[in-house]
Amino acid sequence: MNHFSKPPRNPDYLIKILIDRGLTIDETEEIEIKSYIRKIGYFRLSGYFGPLQSEKDKFKDSTHFHDIIRLYRFDKELKFLTFKALERVEIQLRALLTDTYSIAHPSFWYADKELFEEKMEKVTISKCFLEDGELIERNTQIDISLYDALINEISTSVRKTEHSEFMRKFIDKYSADSPIPSWMIMESISFGKLSRLYALLKPSEEKKFIANQFGAVTTDYLVSWLHALVVLRNICAHHSRLWNRKIGKDIKMPTRKSNKFISDFNEENLRKYYGVSSCLLKIFNENDKTFMDYYKNKIHILFKKYDIDPCALGFPENFQNDKIWQRTDI
Repeated sequence: MNHFSKPPRNPDYLIKILIDRGLTIDETEEIEIKSYIRKIGYFRLSGYFGPLQSEKDKFKDSTHFHDIIRLYRFDKELKFLTFKALERVEIQLRALLTDTYSIAHPSFWYADKELFEEKMEKVTISKCFLEDGELIERNTQIDISLYDALINEISTSVRKTEHSEFMRKFIDKYSADSPIPSWMIMESISFGKLSRLYALLKPSEEKKFIANQFGAVTTDYLVSWLHALVVLRNICAHHSRLWNRKIGKDIKMPTRKSNKFISDFNEENLRKYYGVSSCLLKIFNENDKTFMDYYKNKIHILFKKYDIDPCALGFPENFQNDKIWQRTDI
């Protein structure tokens, strides 16, 4: 097995590498570029090199360092915009799960295993022990309940919020052993756990109602959208690169004329920002048209402001001809 052996390099060395690879850097700009490398990091910036290169480690003619910074700034603004959109979806999902299921079932419905699918998953457990003075590691596969695993994770998340104001008041009024109502649980867990909780629910009128509220044809469609939105949320939250990146897979899109809202179903396009942002537009089209217009118009503006090729984010040619993507501020 090969071991990593590359030494860390200072900004002067890294600038020389970029110049050797054909990147245009003026001497008068070197101090500014060093500042970018120190503040942003060479490794992070290298994520924007790909489409600017004609081949590995060879930049296209006339490519300037500011082309990299342009892509970085576009990506930063797009992530900020996307995070605002995701916040709305996450809050609505919390409210819908709480209101819909707490009215149809007891307030502690999340703890009722009968409401959830009995799905199992194989996991590998590693155990180490001494045998004849030698440390031995053995792996064992066991089946675990996805619901049980999720409830354990939710319990851990709730314990972390025990000192929050709303949880403290609840414990003081009742007791630490009292079951916690779902509306407090939903505020204590991550978007990812909310998504998994919805996915594990058995088919029901309540589950279908929530899907309809988000504009999804079926619950399976919404499950696939939420999974992609969680991945997208994590990219934005951790300041990872969003531009020219695959986000989700197997995003379900309705193809029947009466239900479809985009005309391009290319799998590669759907796996990039185009696919998941189209789902966001569909969700806002159902319940927040004002934000829908703001969101899509802002994306069009960012493309123009930074001279971005939409294809790098999976947007097909003439995507703006689809009604859901047409600008409304022109």
